[in-house]
Order: sequence, then C-alpha cells, then structure tokens
Amino acid sequence: MNEFLTMLAAAGQRAGKPVPWSVNPALRITLAVGIVVFYVILFFMIKRKTLILKYSLLWMFSAFVLLILLIFPRIIIAFSGLAGIADPVNAVFLVFAGFSLLLILSLTSIVSKLSDKNRKMIQTVALLEKRVRELESEKD
Repeated sequence: MNEFLTMLAAAGQRAGKPVPWSVNPALRITLAVGIVVFYVILFFMIKRKTLILKYSLLWMFSAFVLLILLIFPRIIIAFSGLAGIADPVNAVFLVFAGFSLLLILSLTSIVSKLSDKNRKMIQTVALLEKRVRELESEKD
C-alpha cells in the first residue's frame, strides 16, 4: 500500500510540489450537506411517486459514489494527481460533470423509448378509431 501511495505521489507531482493528502474541510462539509439534502429530496420524490424507483437508481448510485469520495478523500486526490488536475476541487467538479453526462444520456434514452411507445400508441388508437367509425357506418 505504501508503494502505491508513493507511486501516486510521484505520478501526481505538479511543478515539483508533492500532492497534498488532505481535502479542504469546507469542501467535505459542503459535499456532506449536499449529499444528505439530495438523498432527502430523492426519497421524498420516490415516496410521493413523482420519481419511479427504477429511474432513481442511477441518481442513488451517483450520490453513493460522491459519499465514498467524501469518506475517502484520498481517492479524489489520487485521481486529480493522476489526471493532472491542479486542485482536488476541480476533480470533484469533473466527477459531477461525468455523472451529469451519464444521467443526461440515461434520461435521453428513457425519453426516446417513451416517444417511440407514444407514437405506436397514437397509431394504434387512430386505427381503432377508424375501425369504430367503419363499424358504426356499417351499422347505420
């Protein structure tokens, strides 16, 4: 483990400065409060049925990863060192951006499927209406 940390420190050196192994406490507190508020909102939305559990799993997973980063800040520091990011805060924003893109892609997929289902349903209803009109005209 010590060799791994030495390797990370060597890979993450920037301009001869070693990688710091601590994260700003204000950032950690802000992340903790944000994650708690996020989970509370998420659970209220699931309880009120404004968000289906199936679609909330990706949201829960992203908040769980951020919680892991909060508990083990060396992960984000090592990531920022390996990625050449100057400040761990910027690495946190990069993780946020990555999850945002993943969530947008997931939601786009869901909307595409629903749009296709909606189109098929509209076509089916139109065919049924046509059939009902034909049957009514035959009856008269």
